[in-house]
Amino acid sequence: MTHSGLSAERVLQLLEPILISILLIKLFHEQLQRRYPYFALYLFVFMLQTLIPIAMQMTFESNAYAYFYVVSQPLIWAVCFLLVMEIFDLVLAEFAGIRSAARLILKVLGTISVGISVATALPSLIKIGGGSQIMFRIYFVAMRTITIELLFMLATVQFILLKYRLTLPRNVIFYSIGYALFFSAFAVQASVISIRPELVAITNVASTAVMCGCLVFWTLTLNRQGEAIEIAAGPKVSERERAELRARLTQLSDFIARLRKRGE
Repeated sequence: MTHSGLSAERVLQLLEPILISILLIKLFHEQLQRRYPYFALYLFVFMLQTLIPIAMQMTFESNAYAYFYVVSQPLIWAVCFLLVMEIFDLVLAEFAGIRSAARLILKVLGTISVGISVATALPSLIKIGGGSQIMFRIYFVAMRTITIELLFMLATVQFILLKYRLTLPRNVIFYSIGYALFFSAFAVQASVISIRPELVAITNVASTAVMCGCLVFWTLTLNRQGEAIEIAAGPKVSERERAELRARLTQLSDFIARLRKRGE
């Protein structure tokens, strides 16, 4: 059992940067890095985070990998935030009121996510005796806070995208939905590790497998033609129903924009 688990870990650890490289090459070949600059930047930084442990022969459960992860992850968070905002702007490009209000809402969500993180992390903090484990535990509390905030953002975008059956370029829909799944795998991994650090190897294998699947999906679906081809997100509805849904969203966006103007 242990041998097969380590074998899967090593295979995925080697496969992930290869898939990222292929996707990056595809994005640049199709000239999509101009359309999705933060996506390309995120992939590049994420690839470095996966390649360095391989070059230094780190395993997921090693102390060296844990320290490297702690040092490198803040950069990933920063780029990830930019990426999620990029998705937000792409999906809600025609709804300026909602898009601008979301930036204000994020400040509120940040406070909520801190409260949730502290409440869920306190039982784990009490169980730790001291030493370097305390540092890692506090670090994972901070990571959970940021993860929850970003999950709220992604969930909001996906809800609007699917609820209102938005018609957008195929690339935008595949990018948005794919990254929601990609980040959710990371979020589950981070939550499990913060509560049960001894499960780091198993959770890394599971989350990396999902992430690799997303990388393959993007490589197969994102292309130059996907910018010109528009598709509707969510379950199929009639054109009349889609127009009604879009009108409601437009009214909501205009209403929010008027409120913000009055506030200014």
